Amino acid sequence: PRGRAREGPLGCFAAVLRHVVLCSRRGRMPQVLLAFFLGITAASSLIGWITHRTVTSVWEKTRESGLTTAPNPFTGSPPLAYAKNVVIYVVLIGALLAIVLGVTSVMRGRTSRTVDLVLSRPVGSRVYLGAKLAGMAVWLAVVLIVWAVITWLSIAVILGHRLSAGDTKKLSAFYGLAWVFLLGFVLLGLLSAVSAT
Repeated sequence: PRGRAREGPLGCFAAVLRHVVLCSRRGRMPQVLLAFFLGITAASSLIGWITHRTVTSVWEKTRESGLTTAPNPFTGSPPLAYAKNVVIYVVLIGALLAIVLGVTSVMRGRTSRTVDLVLSRPVGSRVYLGAKLAGMAVWLAVVLIVWAVITWLSIAVILGHRLSAGDTKKLSAFYGLAWVFLLGFVLLGLLSAVSAT
């Protein structure tokens, strides 16, 4: 009975999920996705840090010279303003990469013929696609968690202090919504690849 349970829909679901996570760790496209997000976050944070430092330095010299009494332009700006470019990365580039991730996941299964092997067992295509989506959801969550941590650390370095608990919650909520948003595009990629093959 235990062997049959492992070979049933739940067993196949778990097996496909583990396979997707394993392939995501080793595959080129998921690694490109992770490296890209981390790279653009690092670049954006570096630009933000340089801008903050340069403007603050100019403002301090101008104030010392008695040429201005205006406050520092960065005074009063919310800490999460330094992460505003991340929204653009998620909406434009992240969505495209999520679609490609979904498509390549199905095409990899077609190329290696693992789809035919899995579907030869008593498991439907819905269970197979659900497991694929769940596996990519796990990998995408890992990517976004790493991305969120780097974003948090980058803002903390720019500000010179930690983010407050409220700002940390807001940042976490944003990345949670980004996960749901990108997962929809992963599903779109999955369905597109299935309908095209």
